[in-house]
Amino acid sequence: MAELNEITSPELIATIRQRIQNDVDLQNTLSTDPKGGQKNSLGFIRVPFAMTCNTWEKRGEYLLWSTNPGSVTWNLSQRVSEQKNRMGTVQHVWKDNYRDTYFDEPVLDISFQSGSLYPVRNVNGEFEISSGLSNFYKFLQLVDEDKLDDYGRANMVHIMYTSGIFPSMTLSGTFTSEGLSWTDTSEDPFNISDWRSRFIVKSTSPKINRKGYAQLISSFNSAIKSIPIKITYKKGA
Repeated sequence: MAELNEITSPELIATIRQRIQNDVDLQNTLSTDPKGGQKNSLGFIRVPFAMTCNTWEKRGEYLLWSTNPGSVTWNLSQRVSEQKNRMGTVQHVWKDNYRDTYFDEPVLDISFQSGSLYPVRNVNGEFEISSGLSNFYKFLQLVDEDKLDDYGRANMVHIMYTSGIFPSMTLSGTFTSEGLSWTDTSEDPFNISDWRSRFIVKSTSPKINRKGYAQLISSFNSAIKSIPIKITYKKGA
């Protein structure tokens, strides 16, 4: 297989981001909100998560989430092994020279949410699949994609991640061997309950390491400037 830096090159990430941004801009333009985009209760315009992979990116295909994950649990351990001896505890450390950090590869436990699965009416008045169920089917396809791309390289999955902590971050990696799990229950038939998957992050942009601190701040400041915020002041405050 090729080296990781050949797979997740800055040019590839830039291309993915631009294609997705073009689609987001189009949706905002067609939105009922005169400023573009649908705001949540806090006044933020929702920025959708997006996913693709090497083989999808080659043909301009990606998954744009209609409903972002309900939660993402980050597990960021250190590359340290502890050993007891007669004098106490000895730590053995291994630095990741490629990522320039003592942090191990981040592992994300993602809890997805589908929204309502109830069929929706199109402009012709006909029922069709909901965006949430369409996302679910598309995600199944992404997880089951070929593990090597056309050049024999690892077919890396790329996630355009957006949250209050990381408003603009690209994660590249692979879903774990567990694949995904969900619950199909008669008590809530028009919702996918407990839909989960685990993702191992091979690289991030911006980087998460000692030298990436300034880059993380710069990325946050740049992203937050483009997000309108509604601030409500209480009387007497």
